[in-house]
Amino acid sequence: ILSARVKSVLSADTLVLTPLSSSTERVLHLAFLDAPRLATNDKYAFESREALRSLLVGKTIKFKVLYSLNGREYGDVSAPIFDSLVARILADGTAKLRTDAPANATTDDLAALLDTWTPLEKRAKSDAVGIWADKLPPSPVILTTLDTALYADPAKPYSAIVERVVAGDRLQVRIMLSSADAPQGRRTHILTPALIAGVKTPRSASPDTPAEPYGEPAKLFVSDRLLQRSVKVCLIDTAASGLPIVTIAHPAGDIAQLLLSNGLASVADWQSSALGAATMSTLRAAEKAARLAHLNLWKNTSTAIRSDATDFDATVAKIVSPDTLVVRNLQTDQETTVQLASVRGPRLNDKATAPYVPVAKEFLRTKLIGKRVKVHVHTIRPATDHFEQRSIVTLTNANDFNVAALLVDQGLATVIRHRATDEDRSDIWDLLLEKESYAIKGHRGVHSKKPPTAGDDDLVNASENATKAKIYLPSLQRQSTIPAVVEHVASAGRLRLRVANGKDNISLTLVLSGVRAPRSEEAYGEKARDFVLRRYLQRDVTFTVLGLDKTGGFIGHVFLPGSGTKTPLSLSLVSEGLASVHGFSAENSGYYDQLMAAQESAQNEEKNLWEGFKAQQQQAKAKEEDLAKAHAKAEAQAQAPTKQYLDIKITDIADSGSVSYIPVSAASTLTRLQADLASFYAAAANATVATFQATGTTPHKNEYVAYRDPDSNVFNRGKVMAVDRAAGTYNVNLIDVGTTIPAAPLDHLRPLKDDPKWQPSAVKPLAQVAALSFIKLPPSSPTDYLAEYVDCLKGTILGKQMVGVLDGKVAGVSNSVDSLTLFQIDSAGPEDSVNAFLVDEAYAFVKPDKALAQAWEKSSTKALQYLRELQEGARSSRVGVWEYGDADD
Repeated sequence: ILSARVKSVLSADTLVLTPLSSSTERVLHLAFLDAPRLATNDKYAFESREALRSLLVGKTIKFKVLYSLNGREYGDVSAPIFDSLVARILADGTAKLRTDAPANATTDDLAALLDTWTPLEKRAKSDAVGIWADKLPPSPVILTTLDTALYADPAKPYSAIVERVVAGDRLQVRIMLSSADAPQGRRTHILTPALIAGVKTPRSASPDTPAEPYGEPAKLFVSDRLLQRSVKVCLIDTAASGLPIVTIAHPAGDIAQLLLSNGLASVADWQSSALGAATMSTLRAAEKAARLAHLNLWKNTSTAIRSDATDFDATVAKIVSPDTLVVRNLQTDQETTVQLASVRGPRLNDKATAPYVPVAKEFLRTKLIGKRVKVHVHTIRPATDHFEQRSIVTLTNANDFNVAALLVDQGLATVIRHRATDEDRSDIWDLLLEKESYAIKGHRGVHSKKPPTAGDDDLVNASENATKAKIYLPSLQRQSTIPAVVEHVASAGRLRLRVANGKDNISLTLVLSGVRAPRSEEAYGEKARDFVLRRYLQRDVTFTVLGLDKTGGFIGHVFLPGSGTKTPLSLSLVSEGLASVHGFSAENSGYYDQLMAAQESAQNEEKNLWEGFKAQQQQAKAKEEDLAKAHAKAEAQAQAPTKQYLDIKITDIADSGSVSYIPVSAASTLTRLQADLASFYAAAANATVATFQATGTTPHKNEYVAYRDPDSNVFNRGKVMAVDRAAGTYNVNLIDVGTTIPAAPLDHLRPLKDDPKWQPSAVKPLAQVAALSFIKLPPSSPTDYLAEYVDCLKGTILGKQMVGVLDGKVAGVSNSVDSLTLFQIDSAGPEDSVNAFLVDEAYAFVKPDKALAQAWEKSSTKALQYLRELQEGARSSRVGVWEYGDADD
């Protein structure tokens, strides 16, 4: 008696076994049995084979060879659920005894077995079961080709059986059509070879061709999981050979993904359009994992894929070409030239696409310049004679839009057709192909039948010489502010601008008025130029023109848009000590007083050009200021009243930006309230008042109710703030946690008015609403900075225990609310507040409140001054609400 695993069932009397002690397959014919043949489509052949297939395939059994005849082995099988398979088959009427069975019972043991089994057949025959039934089902119609209508819905699953595994990616399947899908509603099976969608495996062996490496393991891998298994197949497409391409659903998992993740197949690129980007992306991730692990097919493959590559955040510093950018790593502050993976932008040396080079660059500039992006490095392309070393990357912006996908979608880049061994393929290559097909159909960009409008080649250089510049000077001087784009920064004081006002198709050189900036070769020249590059290169700006220099450069001022103070670049350079005031021209610049004040400040702070300037005077002044500050601090401490410190827990951050909290001492009261409410409504005795539906009433505005959270099943007291009768919903403020439920359905509410012990008169509301002292909330449009402010607070303080300093009361929506300065439990000092963090990180503005400042006199004045200093730092860094200037403007 040997143990084996049932590999397949050829018919109700023939099994293919894989012995556990050997890898050599054995075909076992069941002793004395004769079953209808599936190959000739005999009546009941499919049903009899199915009875054994569903029972045995993939199972471990024990078998015994009883006799051999004409080179065949005949025997019986046992398993935990039956002692004799032959006996079970005869009893079920799945097959019958052979007519020559008595002649083959050549021994007493065999004759005894035959005598035991014969009555089983007679009983099945008399009971008309199985093959002995009075009316057998008709044999299915066997088709070998598929009607094109079956491909109409690629997501529609058809019941099927994997009859044969030809290779790792090729099967023979029996598709069993439902009566709705079958011709004339007749019972129909389609027996057809098919390709597994999305993969290509090495060739398996044939009689005249040896197998490719890993071809047989791939075939065995699929056989072990799918051979003669019941599956669901979806007809995706047909190959050029006419074979159907199918996906297979089986509890063991997606066979295509399993093949790829075990390194036994590669992705079939040519099927991308049929499978779609989402499916192909999953398959490519499985292949990539196998390649990184060097499994099977990839065992000896050297790979440049960086398994340790991590995303990093950067800002886009420059658009070099439609597919090449310079980014500045926010962590290292280093600039890197990167190239977008899997796309090729239009080229100037390509006559067909050259007109789209400026269009694509301008598209990227308006979308990305100065913006924050995530950079994922696929590989690093080594330097060549013509190109420097370059990272091949995928860029996504703050909204998770893939930059390459945006370009392809607009027809401003084409998708590279990679070789199978290419390792710089984008993770969304298949999505890029989809977008490219849509761009081609829509005739967008380089796929258009019409050329684009005029580009940079048509610009007139107004600063070519002084004579030409004089022609344009009067017109430019008449315009108060002129929109432009900074194309080049020659030095900190000399910029190349492209005028973008829609009227003047010119470019010009702008020389900053009133200042002298160091040249690049001079001390601090490169630092000053880098200051301008970071803030102005390829940015939208406005400028004014005051005059001309002798070379044709226009003298004037340049501004970043959105700045509430309209600070010119010249003033920013002087403030940083990266330029000095130029006497006579400064007097005619319109900013003389500001420039002189800024220079004095830079001198006193010894910034850059002024390093070491009046060092002794500055030190003495600083010492005097320190003594004055110390005296003022001591005086303020002596005069200031004692502030109230609160131990609180933040319970809610509203979308409007307000903060709700409860005292830490009230946490146990809240827990007890929630438990008492839950117990009350769970009690059977309270069933008649447990819901509004039970009482036949609905709550009214300002009525107190209990609200049940549908996720946690926790009850909280609430006040109905508004009623939407049409929608049947209620705006409820949870008075003990501060949360507002904007549209609570009636079945989430419970009555409270009939029980006085729950009323606010008995237990006061625990939650209180507060505003943050001296904080002015940011606007929600046109950029939703308010949502960022709220998200920051939720991630920073929501649900945490804090220390709140009560600075006073401020006007709220309906009445006055607490004005707090919030501190973490482990705050480093009085300046380490949440309020200061919000201003320093540019999530909000400083709001001077005279009433609060007067209430606490000098201490609050100092706190307000500190917040203003932080705000100025954020403003000059152009981050957060200051990225485009003052967001309030």
